[in-house]
Amino acid sequence: MAPSGSGRRPEPLTSTRSGRWWWLLPPALLLGIVGWRAAARPLLVGDSHGVVIGAQHVVDCLRHGQYTWCDRRPDGLIGGRGATGFRRGAVGQFPLLQYVLAVPLRALGMGALPTLRALILLDFAALLAAVALVWRLARRLGPGLAAWGPVLALSLIVSPLLWYSTVPFAEVLAVALLLAFVTAVLEGWPPVALAVLVLFACVAKETNPPFVLALGALAFLARPAPERTRAKLPRVAGPVLLGALAGSLANVGFNVFRFDSLRNTTYLQAPYGPPGLSIESRMFGALLVSPNGGLLWFWPAAVAVLAIAACAWPRPRRAGGWRSVAPWAVLGVLAAELAGLALWYSPFGWIGWGPRLALPLIPPLLVLAVAFAGTGGAQLLGRLLRGRGIWLAGAVIAVAGVTQLAFLDPQPVLRRFFRPAAPCVRRPIEVDPPGYYRCLQHLAWRRRPVLLDGLRQVATPLGLVAALAVVGTVAGLLAVARCEAGPREEPVDGPTLARHGVQRP
Repeated sequence: MAPSGSGRRPEPLTSTRSGRWWWLLPPALLLGIVGWRAAARPLLVGDSHGVVIGAQHVVDCLRHGQYTWCDRRPDGLIGGRGATGFRRGAVGQFPLLQYVLAVPLRALGMGALPTLRALILLDFAALLAAVALVWRLARRLGPGLAAWGPVLALSLIVSPLLWYSTVPFAEVLAVALLLAFVTAVLEGWPPVALAVLVLFACVAKETNPPFVLALGALAFLARPAPERTRAKLPRVAGPVLLGALAGSLANVGFNVFRFDSLRNTTYLQAPYGPPGLSIESRMFGALLVSPNGGLLWFWPAAVAVLAIAACAWPRPRRAGGWRSVAPWAVLGVLAAELAGLALWYSPFGWIGWGPRLALPLIPPLLVLAVAFAGTGGAQLLGRLLRGRGIWLAGAVIAVAGVTQLAFLDPQPVLRRFFRPAAPCVRRPIEVDPPGYYRCLQHLAWRRRPVLLDGLRQVATPLGLVAALAVVGTVAGLLAVARCEAGPREEPVDGPTLARHGVQRP
């Protein structure tokens, strides 16, 4: 095409988006700080310390041909409940996933602390993979849904996952596995890859298989109509069921290996069972809204995404069929997870940062919520992004994001929050169950909000840089999302070209 008239260059027909990549520099800086913290100053404590010690005992048992009761301690006892808490067994009572990673490293001669560092770096890599997955998946879910990509990425970056990317717990790795599994179902990945993802997702926690099956079913129902036919169901259901069966058998086999029992005998001791309906209901509420363990305070961006998507779901009373009910099952899965945790003596997974045990299920549920919302949800998101109120919401999310900067110096934060003080004294649940639960509720509801310790980090030079990166991340990703939600470039006809002084070749 050649310009006509005075030679003046015609104005673009659509707004350019080439400058949006500058807005990605703040999240890159923030993730870079997290990566530096994970590599240079990791927090080498927690349950995973027991995992890497136990991994060495697994290596020793295998070398000596001992395939049952590997958890037997030197004094002849089996790891489990003691008079003042857990007796440290040889292997430990933790889920299988991190042993799968730690045992080969210990077999190669790597020490306990280097193995912990490797697990932390893997968690950080899992965070990067999770952010990339949600951004990519949003662009592939359907036409017009690309604006969800930066919004979902924002919900993962400004979240407790920053803290867990710098410590050796396996929560972020579980997030990446579950997201990859949901992505595999939505996009129709090869059956072998799907089965392997299900297997690893099921060994991330012994109670995971039912939730993995539920996520798989919802992901299949969220596929476009041509991709969820009965003819395509076996290609998904077969690998998912086989992977879940293999994962469940792996969990059982690991229990036989360490405890000579089909079940995890440590966690099944009487004091760790359901505490009673009164406490369970309070813990369920605490997992949702308590200032020191509630998802509302620790992950407001995720709550906002879920709420926006839910507003676009079909209402069961207005439309019949499973398509009007299936989206609401997303909330049902979340409620079932929280209810199950409320039955546990340690529903938050403490000592940690916020509702640790509830975190892995949140990102895949957000993806499913967005998928069910479809174009209606994208249009609603677009209207919100183009409205003035989005920057007020962004300011709230930015403040919530700054509270997550506790990962810069986590040990003093944990020490202050979990320090023994009335009514919390060093009396374990095995000795004083009522006192233990009083302390648990005190920590969740009445102790000074631990999120305020994250705000303290702004007073340090690195904390100030990180806080600015958080603010830039929120503003930048919302700006990219707003741009994605704007008018899209459409094919241009001849009269329109002529009005802009352009002739067809």
